[in-house]
Amino acid sequence: MVGEAKLIENRVEKPVSTDLCRFIRSIISDEQQEETGPFYVLDLGATRSLVETWFHNLPMVQPFYAVKSNPNSAFLKEMAALGTGFDCASLPEIETILSLGVSPDRIVFANTCKPESHIYSTWLPKMHILDIGGGFTSGPMFTEAASAVKVALQKYFPGELADSSVKIIAEPGYFFANSPFTLATSIIGKRERITVREIMELNGRVVTS
Repeated sequence: MVGEAKLIENRVEKPVSTDLCRFIRSIISDEQQEETGPFYVLDLGATRSLVETWFHNLPMVQPFYAVKSNPNSAFLKEMAALGTGFDCASLPEIETILSLGVSPDRIVFANTCKPESHIYSTWLPKMHILDIGGGFTSGPMFTEAASAVKVALQKYFPGELADSSVKIIAEPGYFFANSPFTLATSIIGKRERITVREIMELNGRVVTS
């Protein structure tokens, strides 16, 4: 059930669970809407489905959503309510997540620009957190990737999985933020380009046709 649609800063902050095109048309045809430019529709139902898919396939891996992928306020609130952690890359991102009432233990400050000396200084013999990173894609490929991850975890960390001595986390970003958002915009012009096809021959010569 969609409910009343409202535009807030060019964003529709309502979940969509029925005919998406019909819903978008209802926004466009609403004469009371002041905004006439492009807007995004956020489907919170799709967000919940993705979180369920993650925990179904990787129940032993706690996702920490990469905030930089999409910091939409309604989306972040939903992710917080669904119990995910958050991967923050800056102090403003940390402050944003804390303002949602998220406890600090659900935040990782993951910035790739770290001095080498800092990495060595924190490389202790006994570690309690394993971060398998990001780059996850939603859809059929995720199921295949999740199966490979589970096999690797069971192979290299069998004892830790059995006694839960190591907390396993990941930093998915677009896995959660990609499909729930749909852009509605108007096409005001187009330009046709003359395509050039280049064929590389076996001898290395390029033929243009």
